[in-house]
Amino acid sequence: MKTFLLIFMISYTAIIALLFIKFRTKIVTYAFIASFLLVILLPLVFLDSKSVTSSIENRRLAEKPKLTHNGAVNFGLPGEVDVYINDRFGFRKYFALMNYRINYKILKKKQDSRVLIGKDGWLYYIDKYGENLLADFQKKNLLDDADLAKVMEQLEKRVQWCSDNGMQFIFFIAPNKHSVYPEHYSFDRPEGLTRADQILNNMPQSLFDRTVFPRDYIISQKETNILPLYFETDTHWNLLGALYAYEQLFDKIRSCFPGVDFPVINNYSRTVTYDTSGDLVSIMGLESYSQRTNVEIEPEDSWESYYSYKKYEGENGVNGIVTESNNRDLPKAIIFRDSFFYSLQPYTSSLFSHVEYIWRQNTRDQFEQNDKDYILENKPDIVIWEVAERFLGNIPESNWD
Repeated sequence: MKTFLLIFMISYTAIIALLFIKFRTKIVTYAFIASFLLVILLPLVFLDSKSVTSSIENRRLAEKPKLTHNGAVNFGLPGEVDVYINDRFGFRKYFALMNYRINYKILKKKQDSRVLIGKDGWLYYIDKYGENLLADFQKKNLLDDADLAKVMEQLEKRVQWCSDNGMQFIFFIAPNKHSVYPEHYSFDRPEGLTRADQILNNMPQSLFDRTVFPRDYIISQKETNILPLYFETDTHWNLLGALYAYEQLFDKIRSCFPGVDFPVINNYSRTVTYDTSGDLVSIMGLESYSQRTNVEIEPEDSWESYYSYKKYEGENGVNGIVTESNNRDLPKAIIFRDSFFYSLQPYTSSLFSHVEYIWRQNTRDQFEQNDKDYILENKPDIVIWEVAERFLGNIPESNWD
């Protein structure tokens, strides 16, 4: 219905505009002005206030602005209103798809502000205006000393707060696709430190011991794997890449609970399929592109023998996932995560008697007072904070007071 209405109004306005150019009678003039105003107002009439994420743009949409923030007047309200309307005006999805199809199918562009077409059919999310992944690939987004100090301060506050309340804490960084597979980019990556290296190199040992960044381990595993560990046409790792990330995370979890007898899964079955989809294909406004390798991984005795779902809401669990293990003696966990952890969730759910996965894509919004209250109310043994490498630059703006 929305698509039909949009096409009708654009066509109707175009016809009135042609009549206005040719005849310019009073009636045609009034009809043109009315049509123009109606087309301008339609996007506000059909404002999307319900969607949580944009599948076309692979991100969470702006939330409704609030007059106050943490009990004080929200002076950033005008800017937040602007972002909210830009994210949610009616027919935005159709205009975005039209723009990408013109760019990639008609103009044959190799990149725009969001997607770069690399070698061998690989696609990369570059997003110049958000997390600035192109700058990350070029290593132009390093933090200054002040922001580095803020990163350490925010992490140390989380570690200390969890320790004071009898909980373990792990900071997990999900590597960017181009950090593991830079060779499929259409140009070479410069030498030197990345922003993630910069943060890790400046960590005191106490923080480093609480941090997992599996990039180098995954790179070492890709050399012995014929199958890719990240999707060719998607921003994320597949279940095989997530398995190697899990191995690193599991080692850190075991070190936090040396007396716990965690289940160890040694034998997995693998099923490989291929399709032509992926979140970057959708972002480009296409129905299909190149090839995506899917690797399904299951324990030989099935995941159901280790845990069950008590809650699974929204696409990919964006509105919450809760699992419970068959072993009630295992620790209890709360995991703040984004889309990268979706492929890790089957593995980590086997390690905890009860684990809740809470979606927090933008680090600026994480761990406010309501999150602290919720953690204390549910009394987990461990809190895991997963942040995608591309969001590391937001940590200095987060707050744990």
